[in-house]
Amino acid sequence: MGCSGDAQEKASSSLQTLNIAKSLSSEFTKPSALVNPLSAGHRYKLFPRPIRGRCTVTASKFDIDWITKDNVKKIKVKGIITAKQGLLPSVGVTDLLGVSLLVELISAETDPRTLMEKDPVKDNARRVLLDAHGEDQYECVFDMPEDFGPVGAIRVLNQDLKEIFLKEMKLELPDGSVTFTFNSWVAPKSEDPTKRTFFSNKSYLPLQTPEPLKQLRKQELETLQGKNRERAGEFEKFERVYDYDVYNDLGNPDKDPELARPILGGLSHPYPRRCKTGRKPCDKDPSAETRKALEFYVPRDEEFTTVKGAQFTGTAVLSALPAVFPQIEAALVDPNMPFPHFKSIEDLFEEGIELPKDAGLFPVIPRLVKAAAEANDILQFESPSLLDKDRFSWIRDDEFARQTLAGLNPYCIQLVQVSYIRFN
Repeated sequence: MGCSGDAQEKASSSLQTLNIAKSLSSEFTKPSALVNPLSAGHRYKLFPRPIRGRCTVTASKFDIDWITKDNVKKIKVKGIITAKQGLLPSVGVTDLLGVSLLVELISAETDPRTLMEKDPVKDNARRVLLDAHGEDQYECVFDMPEDFGPVGAIRVLNQDLKEIFLKEMKLELPDGSVTFTFNSWVAPKSEDPTKRTFFSNKSYLPLQTPEPLKQLRKQELETLQGKNRERAGEFEKFERVYDYDVYNDLGNPDKDPELARPILGGLSHPYPRRCKTGRKPCDKDPSAETRKALEFYVPRDEEFTTVKGAQFTGTAVLSALPAVFPQIEAALVDPNMPFPHFKSIEDLFEEGIELPKDAGLFPVIPRLVKAAAEANDILQFESPSLLDKDRFSWIRDDEFARQTLAGLNPYCIQLVQVSYIRFN
């Protein structure tokens, strides 16, 4: 009886082994008919048996993907990108071909089989909608593996001929919609062939950052620091270098020694400071930096919008108003009429200043000021966006810190009495 039981166990074990072997054999491609199989009952010595040690079999990532990739179920994921083309949006050749934007989704998880980053899923986004406000919508559809995991980053390559402002991207995932906030200009690949990386809104501590995102975050940080520049020299418009420098470009010693100006800022007095530009030093004074007439490098995302630029330019017209209208000068700079409280300053934006009827002012006033109440001629200033958001923001610590990082010196605000800038 004991021998019979052992025989049954061995037979059952052999049957299980055979079934497992059959299930595994389905994962591999059968050999071609052109290859002669080994004849049964013959022994073939393919390789000499090693005398010592063990034979180790390894599989590369390509081998594992070749076996398993076709068996992974894929789902359709739709993405909608909201963008803005600028002042004169137009349909280009790349829009007609459907290759305006190349979009890649990066997984925040590693592949459990290879312990490496998962392959990104990509698609070309094509413009599908242009509304009256100048905003475009680009649509793309991804074939995403079911086990792709959460999307940790999105990479974009602008294949158009002009820059584009990307606002956000909405992904329609099976678990719900996820929105990635961009709010950034992306240069065309003819100017910048590198892919722009945008991360999800989720924050991580350094030790908790997913492994597939660590290298991407490092590259992004080095780009902002200017370490990934391919060439030296002045920064291009599309570059995103955030660095500070002292004011050593206020003069022009190469043109005339009398136009040399002292350097403002430094270790002992860190303010004021300006954006670093990468321009070459002056020939006669290497501590000073050359400069163009009115051109300054500013990271593209920090430049004025079109409306803000028009408002800023309009200050030149406003500066001439007191000379044209003595009534305005008396209302604004009369020493006997100081602002008694902060509310009187807010009245400039809310109530305005009454003007004479025959002033003929409104045709020459730019968008920085506005007219309210047609019955009365009122000079009403356009309120700053910061004041619209929070009227007490100027006394808060975060606004103080913002001005500090922006290069202003909130510790000591004084009237400028001598100008260091002189162009002859």
